Amino acid sequence: MHVRTRDKKNRFPGIIACVAALLLFWQGSTLSGAVDSSEIKTAMDRILLWQCEQYQVSDAQQLVDEIYAADPLSGNVQSLILGICGAGYEINYTRYIKALQRAMQEKVESQGAETPDEIADALGVTSLQKIMLTVDAIEAVGGAAAEETAAVRNAYIDVAKDHTIGRMGIMSYLYGLLMLDGGGYDSGTWEREEILLELSQMQLQDGGFALRGNTGDVDITAMAVQAMAAYEDNRQVADMLQRAVAFLRSAQREDGDYGTVADAQNGCVESTAQVVMAFCALGKDYYKENSPSGYASVWTGLQLYEAEEGGYVHALGGKVNEMGSSQAMCALAAMYRAARGAGFLLRFQAYEETDRHVLALPGHGAAGGVDYRWIVTGLIGIAAFAAWMICVRKRKAGLPRICGILLVAGIAVLVVWRFKIETKEQYLSGGKEQASPGEGLLVSLEIRCDSIVDRKEIKSGVNMPEDGCILAETNFWVTEGTSVFELLDMAVREYDIQMEYAGDAVARGFVYVQGIAYLYEGDFSDLSGWMYRVNGRFPQMGCGEYLLQEGDQVIWVYTTNLGKDVEDDRVD
Repeated sequence: MHVRTRDKKNRFPGIIACVAALLLFWQGSTLSGAVDSSEIKTAMDRILLWQCEQYQVSDAQQLVDEIYAADPLSGNVQSLILGICGAGYEINYTRYIKALQRAMQEKVESQGAETPDEIADALGVTSLQKIMLTVDAIEAVGGAAAEETAAVRNAYIDVAKDHTIGRMGIMSYLYGLLMLDGGGYDSGTWEREEILLELSQMQLQDGGFALRGNTGDVDITAMAVQAMAAYEDNRQVADMLQRAVAFLRSAQREDGDYGTVADAQNGCVESTAQVVMAFCALGKDYYKENSPSGYASVWTGLQLYEAEEGGYVHALGGKVNEMGSSQAMCALAAMYRAARGAGFLLRFQAYEETDRHVLALPGHGAAGGVDYRWIVTGLIGIAAFAAWMICVRKRKAGLPRICGILLVAGIAVLVVWRFKIETKEQYLSGGKEQASPGEGLLVSLEIRCDSIVDRKEIKSGVNMPEDGCILAETNFWVTEGTSVFELLDMAVREYDIQMEYAGDAVARGFVYVQGIAYLYEGDFSDLSGWMYRVNGRFPQMGCGEYLLQEGDQVIWVYTTNLGKDVEDDRVD
């Protein structure tokens, strides 16, 4: 089935009518606070420039060739590429496609997958669906050699369209329908009408959709709207869309943004970005039309999360991160296409020749971010040369002295390159990535120090929260195999909380958290320090070894007596 796009250009007879229509459009745009495509492009450019700075590359082409191609199965990378393709940046994706094909083959072979179901499970059901969306986007804009994209598509499309839909709940229906329509495929196991019927049975009483429970979730509902928008001519689907849009309108916050079902009181960029894409899929005005009276537009809500350095933060007050920026990139690209009168971002069959290579790369030829190890290495070289010159002037430049200078300089360089020197901003934006909403495990994390709130011996420099809450209960999407320590590491980077630890944070070995928010072990007694609980219990294993499961509630607590003083602290 090929998705049809509607021609929304009104044709008026006569010059006077044309002028009048333009004046009306200008007036409506001004009143609603609309932005033009140049503002959207600037926001997209800033994301790419932030990425170039973060990864210390010169431009977006090098970003794709060296950084994205190094992690081709990353959901965040795929979201960024979907946005870049849809916006029309002039980039060649051949190296990325080749890396993607190798990574998929290696993953399938490493798990001994042979049957279609086994291959789908090895790659991840919804992950494979999103991979096919990414491949089709690259092909739609001519972003790689035809034989390269065809090789990936031909190897996996039958598995994707015939062995993934419906296997992982609602997300596999939504991604599956988007995949079929995006590439113009037909499934051998599912008719589109059957998928829509399944979705109709999943719509909740409040009009929304969710992974679980009886309360609609903004992210999932917005994705459902994107998937069903192509079928709004169907009366039953139109009714479903009307109810879903009403739910989204009711969930909007006054500032224009959206929260999650678990934290509706606080907005997040991912939910807001998905709603932007939903409105674009319907061809509706994302500036004002779908906002309640007196509320800011969803465009305004999205821009609340733009960071000074160019990327987007997950939550207000947080630090710029990959997931928030990647989903914002898709939303911005969807808006950019809408502003230009092009089709929806994920309907690749509607892409036209004019969609290709319409934007020049930002930062092309400019210097990327600074790797301070090169600067220090240069200074060591200068110091070594100066030491040699001093020896020459004093006529003491014998072979032993030269060898000694070279040895000291060599050791210094090895030490410098043994450690990664980062700015604070580079550190905060690093670490393990969160999973995209609906594609991983939903867990929560809280950090508390109730046991010492009333203690008088708080050392200077510690900003003690009055209620003992360093980080309120916060939800995170994580990939399978994420440890308790990795979850903590995500949180402290996201919310700029100080942490110090000992041990190997990468290997599944011993990791010991020494301090959080400048509260350290031994500050109050020999038995004081940090401990963690999962679902109310203290696990008898290290935080680097404990792997999270769906729904786990993790609380890090500061104890002054090896856990005896916090046994009942805020845990039912």
